[in-house]
Amino acid sequence: MQKELANARGIKPIKAIAESCAFNPAQFDALIRLISHADARIAGNAAWSAGHAVEINPAVINDAHHEVLMAVLRQTELSPLKRNILRIWQSGVPLPKELLPEIADRALGFVADSKADIAVRAYAVSVLQQCLPEMPDLRWEVLFLLERELPYAKPAFMIRAKRFIRFSENPEFNTN
Repeated sequence: MQKELANARGIKPIKAIAESCAFNPAQFDALIRLISHADARIAGNAAWSAGHAVEINPAVINDAHHEVLMAVLRQTELSPLKRNILRIWQSGVPLPKELLPEIADRALGFVADSKADIAVRAYAVSVLQQCLPEMPDLRWEVLFLLERELPYAKPAFMIRAKRFIRFSENPEFNTN
């Protein structure tokens, strides 16, 4: 799989790798481990493929995989890795409760960082929306950041920010 990831150019081979891993836990484990590979192309393509595999079969990812993703996110400066890890987390898969505060903290940091890539910031907003049911007090901090950023936001960020605002208006999150 490492060779395929190193040679993958474009979406077709990425999706082919994802399809081969989506229902094969051993292959998906190997794919997740490759996200921490020293070669940026292999790591980035592994994260990209993992995101597609999770879209195909959300049940393939487990808490140990989330821990690996968090370990990579703590260390990386590569935007493609950040983007694809956040893409996995925003997909609706259950996030481990013990990692939720750190996931939310990282996502808040990306939203607040105006120099971060727009895709990273946009996915971070969606990840924060995923965290909100378990962390309703997060609502006000995110709303503050979004209101600050909305006047200058790019469309991808703006769409997710508005979706978060609508979602957060649900009465269960009104913790005044």
